[in-house]
Amino acid sequence: MPEELLRLENVSSEERGNQLFHNLNISIFKNVKIGIADLWENECSAFARLLADLASFSQGRLIFHGQKYSAADYNAYAQHSLLKISYISKKAQLVPAMSIAENLFSIRIHSFTSLFNKQAALIRTRQLLQQYQIPLDPDARVSTLSYSQQHLIQIIKALNTGAEIIILDNITSNYTPTEKELLFSTLSKINNCSVVYINNSIDPYFASMDMVIAMKKGRVIRHIFSSDYSSELLTALLIGKNNTVSFSPREQNTCPAQKTVLEIRFPAGWASSKIELKQHEVLGIIDLNGSLYHALNQLELHNNDCSLLISGKRITSYQQAAGQKCFFLTEEHIQNGLFPSLSLKENFTILCSGKTSYLGIIADHLEDHLIATYRSFFQQKSLPLSKWDSIKVMLFRYLTVHPEIVILGINSTDIFPAFQDEFYQIIQLFRKYGTAILMVYVDYAEQISLCDRIITLQKTSAPLSL
Repeated sequence: MPEELLRLENVSSEERGNQLFHNLNISIFKNVKIGIADLWENECSAFARLLADLASFSQGRLIFHGQKYSAADYNAYAQHSLLKISYISKKAQLVPAMSIAENLFSIRIHSFTSLFNKQAALIRTRQLLQQYQIPLDPDARVSTLSYSQQHLIQIIKALNTGAEIIILDNITSNYTPTEKELLFSTLSKINNCSVVYINNSIDPYFASMDMVIAMKKGRVIRHIFSSDYSSELLTALLIGKNNTVSFSPREQNTCPAQKTVLEIRFPAGWASSKIELKQHEVLGIIDLNGSLYHALNQLELHNNDCSLLISGKRITSYQQAAGQKCFFLTEEHIQNGLFPSLSLKENFTILCSGKTSYLGIIADHLEDHLIATYRSFFQQKSLPLSKWDSIKVMLFRYLTVHPEIVILGINSTDIFPAFQDEFYQIIQLFRKYGTAILMVYVDYAEQISLCDRIITLQKTSAPLSL
């Protein structure tokens, strides 16, 4: 069995009267990679700061290298773990004006070394970068690096200074898929240090961890070893199986739930018989088997798996749905929904022009408002567009006709974290005009935290083992 480096025994912590975590019992072993999944970000970060001796605890004890520390001994723990535990947050702790080599070898714990051989530092830095296959110039200034590249440099610095545990506190929220792949490729090459990867989503890269600890509101639900891990199991643990879970989105829907505007019915063999979408509501569905998501993206609105009803009327085509003021945004729409021969503005306003419109001319000229609000976007962008810009144009197009229902069946990775706030603002515009929104994803996506309700959907009569 691997050597135990750090253990938490019945550890609890409070902040301003609010309990962040309660009776945690977690062990970190030597050379083991552990994932911590908790959808509540405050509890995630508080746990990371505790491990990195940046926050105290109120009850329980920590055992580090066999030495026991109570809440009263916290300063002694911080001193003992100095250099042995490295904490990396979203904002990298490097000096922007200095090179990579200078950051790695000239700075030690907020002080400069008395001797610094630049040539030797460049050679050693190049060796480290090659060892972990990171394509960077040792003499490059840190200010020219992306956040993900700065995090990689911090990881190398921690390894070079002899860290035994590296804590990654939600650092990947602004990463592109390529940057994330490089990070986990680097982590896979680490064999002399433990890694604690903390994320407040159901990250597919949890599958590369030796163990994943599922937490909910600061409490440990279950330790999942790599042999038992699956994203479906983690989803069921964190969100609940076939249950509705209430989140706290940044802005609650102030409109009262009204009549049912959309109903999805399922045949025998599904854990749910039907799902209802209410007027003004934003509903998120995590489709564990991908059957509903596939039906939306393959133009199969009426098949053996599900039936869509709007105001009691069965819907079998996109055209029929549009006649009921219901619009879809799927991978198929993103690929084929824009007209290359038309300008960006014409693509945007096409539903408001002549016979193409299902609803006629909009009285308050919302299209003019959107063009004025996003003037720089319409002035600078031209076809062909990036995936996110195509999604945005399609959403703007639907906004102009005040739809009653919008169904999103797009890949969650298409909305990078850099676009989260913009996506949120567009969703709030739909809410303002009373649109009900259904988001369907095959895994947990950060965008789903905007929803009023979340439902996990599974095509099976056998429950997941929890």
